[in-house]
Amino acid sequence: MLPEAKVVNFQEGEGAFHPGQSSQSSDAGGSSFQSGQSSHAAGGHDDTVELESVDEEEEQMQNMMDEDGVDNEVDSDESGGSDTSDDNEEADPIPSSWNHDLSEAMIVDDRHDSAWEYSMNTISVGARYADKRHLQEAITQWAMNTQRVFRTTVSSQKFLTVVCSDARCPSRVHGYCPKYDTTWVVSDFVPHTCVLTSMLKDHRNLTSTLIARLFYKEIVENTAMGVKAIQNRVHLQYKYVIEYGKAWRAKQTALENRFGTFYDAYDGVVRLLHTLKDRNPGTHVDIQDFVIPEFPNVRVLQRVFFAFSICIEAFMHCRPVMCVDGTFLTGRYKGQILTAIGVDGNNRCVPLAFAFVESENTASWLWFFRQLKKSIVKDRENVCVLHDRHAGILAAIKTLVEAGPDEETPWQDMQSRWCMRHLGANFFSQFRSKGLMNLFKKLCKQNQACKYTFLRGKLDEFTKDHVRHRLAARAALVAAHAAAVAQDMAARSLLDPLIDQKHRASHFEADPQSMEPLQTRTPKKNWMIHPQWEDRLKWAGLLPFARLVEARENVSRLNYDAALITCLVDRWRPETHTFHFRWGEMAPTLQDVSMLLGLPLAGEPIGPLEEPVGWMHSMDARFVGVRQGVGPISFEAHGPRQAWLHEFQIEQFGYPDVPMTAAQITRSLEAYLMWLLGKTMFTDNHGNTISARYIPIAQEIAEATEAEHIIQRSWGSAVLAATYRGMCKGCQLTSHGSGIVGCPLLLQLWSWARFPIGRPEIRDGSWPPDELYDAERIDMPTFGSLWTSRKVMVTGATMNSGRGTGARLAGGRVPVRATGRSTKRGKFVSSKDPTSSRRQALRTCARRRPPLRHRSHRHRFSLQRMPCAPTRCRMYPRDRAIAGSSRWRNITGQTGVSPVANQGRWDRWGFAG
Repeated sequence: MLPEAKVVNFQEGEGAFHPGQSSQSSDAGGSSFQSGQSSHAAGGHDDTVELESVDEEEEQMQNMMDEDGVDNEVDSDESGGSDTSDDNEEADPIPSSWNHDLSEAMIVDDRHDSAWEYSMNTISVGARYADKRHLQEAITQWAMNTQRVFRTTVSSQKFLTVVCSDARCPSRVHGYCPKYDTTWVVSDFVPHTCVLTSMLKDHRNLTSTLIARLFYKEIVENTAMGVKAIQNRVHLQYKYVIEYGKAWRAKQTALENRFGTFYDAYDGVVRLLHTLKDRNPGTHVDIQDFVIPEFPNVRVLQRVFFAFSICIEAFMHCRPVMCVDGTFLTGRYKGQILTAIGVDGNNRCVPLAFAFVESENTASWLWFFRQLKKSIVKDRENVCVLHDRHAGILAAIKTLVEAGPDEETPWQDMQSRWCMRHLGANFFSQFRSKGLMNLFKKLCKQNQACKYTFLRGKLDEFTKDHVRHRLAARAALVAAHAAAVAQDMAARSLLDPLIDQKHRASHFEADPQSMEPLQTRTPKKNWMIHPQWEDRLKWAGLLPFARLVEARENVSRLNYDAALITCLVDRWRPETHTFHFRWGEMAPTLQDVSMLLGLPLAGEPIGPLEEPVGWMHSMDARFVGVRQGVGPISFEAHGPRQAWLHEFQIEQFGYPDVPMTAAQITRSLEAYLMWLLGKTMFTDNHGNTISARYIPIAQEIAEATEAEHIIQRSWGSAVLAATYRGMCKGCQLTSHGSGIVGCPLLLQLWSWARFPIGRPEIRDGSWPPDELYDAERIDMPTFGSLWTSRKVMVTGATMNSGRGTGARLAGGRVPVRATGRSTKRGKFVSSKDPTSSRRQALRTCARRRPPLRHRSHRHRFSLQRMPCAPTRCRMYPRDRAIAGSSRWRNITGQTGVSPVANQGRWDRWGFAG
């Protein structure tokens, strides 16, 4: 709030004017009186005033107010008028409470403070203010409200004149201090005629001094108030955006007005310390100053030392140990403050002495130690001093210990020790290792020589290895030749030991035998799809995905390659959500989800899902009596057990030999959807149970009779998000039996579509051409059907554990048999046998790449590194197999490739007759 102007009340007496009467006189000298001023108050005129002259002056005042357009409406409560007065009646511009007889009777009433007299943010002729500063602030507030800028032309002890900064505008405000008076009166006011072209972001008249007065109370009560907060407060209250420097100066001005300046503080420190010494007998104070030769009469303060008597006496009952340290001052005058702290018998800190010096140097520390010896230590022997090994401290201690008895204040029995906290902080800043820091703390706490020697040797060994690893990590040579860059990249690790300490790949590099492939929480057996399920699965957008995991005749179930999925997780970076390979970064996208799994991307988001209340009793009520011999759900914390849901497979009802009822088909579909969502699309670590969060979705789809009854959901986005989250968690799992969550099927199909490592060879297919091209568009096979709906034979080495092919994708050794036909260097020779063609291509690319030693999960392969790109370009059948267009997309980003050019490859893949 603006410092409010004082409302001046004049004592009413004889000869005072009453409401409705006013007089105003103005002369060249600038004297003006209002509110029925008496002749005595005007400067010594006769005590009686002629009524005729009063009427004339009143008429002149009314005419002047009419010309200036001043609204002089009088409040009945403030002016003392009757309640029946007309609202439009022109009243006295000065309130009637300002009547007075004598200038000596004028008083300032603080109970009725206001920024200005008539109304907020306005200036009126006749307004009276307590002093010149209040008048200036009122004019500034009015200028800020009108978005105008003014400049001061006259400013003295008696007069103040401001004009508009626009020379073409006649706006003017003139105020003066009347003779024999202390208040200021506005005698002339001309409004603005200039046009406001644009809104002002900052106001020139809104100075830092004014801001300091406006927000003085807030700044003083909250000294931690930031400069940004002051800027926000000004913008919130006055709609102006001030600069950072102006807000900072405003804060400094407010603090100086409250606490004084730094100059005054240093000027009074000597008097303050002497006063403390007089009031506290026994207090030791030492002040050191010097004289500047250019100013012999001026003494400059250099150092100050003081120790209170109670602290000096307390040290006699403390341990003979004191800790000294220094820190820098942050005020206007820079310097250092030195402190000495002791420890009592209860392990409590006791402040002993303080000193203000110019800096931490040998001279200042030597002077400080001598003051400690004189005032605190005195004749006490073998006092130990803990310090941070500062160069000035070490030099000062050496001087005192080696000083002779005749020198100034010797301290020959001083015991010097290093501070563990300071030494540990320097140690950690050098090595940045919590393990080494813990070992260092154990070393400092040992009190036996044998244990200290053992830990010291361990610490030396670990620090040497740590430095060696850090130097190796920083060795990043920049070469101008491509071959040199390739060799450097081949020898460089993709893992940073300082950053990737929690990543499972770093544990694998350190000890490969301790790591195992992540387990996939996938089902051991697929479900058959009833023909009457197809419509509801089609309405929900799940039919193409359901075909990938369908149990069909003469089609083997897809075996999840846990080692291959683990290799992908080991190269996953949660910071970028990408796989980091030596040739660049890759990641599955929504297009991959649509092409490989056939899941829709448009629709409502899935989640957050919550377990329905009473799901177990509700599910028992729906499934009771559907199949004989199946009991109710046993209590589980997360959801129904997978074994209980398997009791409702269509094979359990005798399908296809025994027809199923409508209720059996509906409930078996609900159980199938629970299995599909919980064990295939969104796997988790709940073991043999399926989360109850999917029950409402499964029930909605199973009980739908029309497509409008099912909410269209973005299944593809949810599957991709769950897979990303699962890999972010899985890349930090190192314990035995850890599992990957999300959708492992997406990772495996994406890897087979992108890399030749571990990819199965297609021998024959179960989708004949007539079924492929004559099927409904929504039920056509996806790109992932190349491997999920055919009998497959895996090419390459297999793991002894039977979990599949293990291969490192980041330049590791490729688990593929290196046999095949010879070919020209750098060219691929076509072959009728797809196996030999792929092997030959891999061998050709392998000869063009430098070897790289790398370990796979529990296996070592003596083969070459993988090529930077897949050897065979897989084409997404975006049109004829899925979307119905004639454009095909290469996985490397090329578009517009005709399917006729790749007819031979599709023949080998089983899509042609």
